[in-house]
Amino acid sequence: MSLGAGSTVLLERISIEDGPTDWELVAPPIPSLATWVDAPAALPGKGWPLDGHHRFTAPEPGHMIAAEALLGRNSKLILSLPVGNGEEQAELHLQTNTLPTLLLSRGDGARRGNRIQCDSALSTLSDNHSVVALLQHNEESLLVTVNQQEVRCQSPSPSKGIQARPSVAAGLQRVSVTAVATEQGQQNAPQPAWILRLLLGLGGALLGGGLARRTQESHSVRVSAMLPLLAILPLSGLDLEGWFHGARIHTGQPLLAGLLLPVLASGAIWSVIRQIRWTQASAERLSLQGQAFRTVVFSGVLVCVVSALFRPDEVWAIPLFGVAGALASLLVWANVRAQSLPAFNWLSLACIAVGLLAAEGALRGTASGRSWAGLASAGLALESESTLEAGFVALESTRAWSSYPDQGYPVAPPPPNEKRRVVVFGGSSTGGAFDTDDLSRFYPARLEAHLDGMAQVVNQGVGGWTTLHVRRHIEARSEELAPNIAIFYIGHNDLLTRSRHPYSTLLEAWQGGMELSSVLGRSWLYRGLRFSIEASVGRRDGSAVPIEDAQENVASIVSTLSATNTRVLLVREVVVPSTPDLEQYARMLEGFSKEKESVAWLDPTDDLLDPAQGQVFVDDVHLTDRGHDLLARLLVDRLHELAWLETPTATPSPTVAPKGTAEGE
Repeated sequence: MSLGAGSTVLLERISIEDGPTDWELVAPPIPSLATWVDAPAALPGKGWPLDGHHRFTAPEPGHMIAAEALLGRNSKLILSLPVGNGEEQAELHLQTNTLPTLLLSRGDGARRGNRIQCDSALSTLSDNHSVVALLQHNEESLLVTVNQQEVRCQSPSPSKGIQARPSVAAGLQRVSVTAVATEQGQQNAPQPAWILRLLLGLGGALLGGGLARRTQESHSVRVSAMLPLLAILPLSGLDLEGWFHGARIHTGQPLLAGLLLPVLASGAIWSVIRQIRWTQASAERLSLQGQAFRTVVFSGVLVCVVSALFRPDEVWAIPLFGVAGALASLLVWANVRAQSLPAFNWLSLACIAVGLLAAEGALRGTASGRSWAGLASAGLALESESTLEAGFVALESTRAWSSYPDQGYPVAPPPPNEKRRVVVFGGSSTGGAFDTDDLSRFYPARLEAHLDGMAQVVNQGVGGWTTLHVRRHIEARSEELAPNIAIFYIGHNDLLTRSRHPYSTLLEAWQGGMELSSVLGRSWLYRGLRFSIEASVGRRDGSAVPIEDAQENVASIVSTLSATNTRVLLVREVVVPSTPDLEQYARMLEGFSKEKESVAWLDPTDDLLDPAQGQVFVDDVHLTDRGHDLLARLLVDRLHELAWLETPTATPSPTVAPKGTAEGE
């Protein structure tokens, strides 16, 4: 019954992911990461799921688009309608706890949009609220209806002969679209096929029972072999996409894996049982070597075929998986024939050791293995436990510069010139993320361009850096950095990076008893097991830099820079969605600006989250090209407002010689 009904639910979920019939599911035009969205699983009957800036595009051009959807916390629904000559779009943005907004944008929405004036304002939408929205265009005006509240808005221009198609899109968080409509008609999201589930469930039960009765195995053997199939029905209602993302397992179809994994587990158990029976039956006909050879060949070929179906990135991973599977079967055979094997213990240990090495090697040819090891792709290294430890040791003791992003250090700062020197600190939003480490595309380079020769801007951002990294960096290299103005775009890495110990005590904890964990952390197999367990039970790690530690770090940074008359601009790093901790963190940073005249504060949240600015975020924190440019302009405006660029900053005070010592001695 679990096999029949559960597989039906999973296949229904796969079908609703494709969206309405004949509509096109379009990926976002910017690189984005798979996110474990803060929403329940997308189940049949709840609507077509949309998240991660994906959109459904209608099959035909039209002058009307309508949708019904369930908006969760921080979720957004966007209805787009081509207007004018078709190159422009009217976009209705619907977001929880926010007033609906109508914009006129161009292209794919990545460019800035202008607000369209309407005759009245719409009401704010609340969390977990079902919304019914319509956007319709004629030669005279745009008609907007949200939950039976109707307003008329200015018409951008006549829209005759448009070939562009209307669409429905989502923000980062999941939206459940229950119905869509155009001039061609309306489609409702499919409802669960309860009768089909019942029939397939009963059919599966009858089929399984019939097959079990025809076998010659005992009742306990049949139950053992079919036990994994019980997991299919519970798995069919879980957020499998979220679990695979949390476990860092790469698969093209996680829902289908929810069906295949229990079936493969059942087949593996049945295969082991059959091998045991076959071994016992052939004990008199074959020698021990012959039995072992047949076991290894049969299992190795079977595992090779199964692993090939999952298409690992490297072909050589397939035979290595086959070796691991063959040795696992040999271990089972050895336990069955233990009394006949004089070297049973040594053979078992050899099977375990070599099998684990083969599995470890095979994982190195898979995308999941690289993800477990902290590698986004071949040749691009991210932080793993071993490199993290080495980075902390180097942070405390190494002064050697290296080119970005090698060894987790920023680029060596150029020597100061006659211009004012602005040094920018931060994490990957400042110093490199995702598809590029080209620092010319990030906001510090844009800042220098917008300042038009008024200042020299130095980028000292590094992916993964927290305020502790920045603090140690400034303490060790303040003379080389030599800033007149220091800008800090911080917050995300401090609070949202998870760690078993706060970074302030992490090195001490490693040196005091985490050597074994560090060694195990070098094993991709161990890390995969750990990520899988953490995805199942949830990680209990805390923030890498709790707010009180961050406050101490910022205070030390401000004190160190104040000694050289450096002015400090603290900038809130915008994260979508925000959390109460991030809000408290922002208030903590703002407090420094109220205590010292040399410290100022900038909160770019409203500007970066303004839908009229276009697409400014890649994911929850990293910026698009437009986002970097917008942040740079906000920084320019704030620096001009503070008059820090117009007024020369004081030069660092000379060191005061001790009393009784001749000057220059």
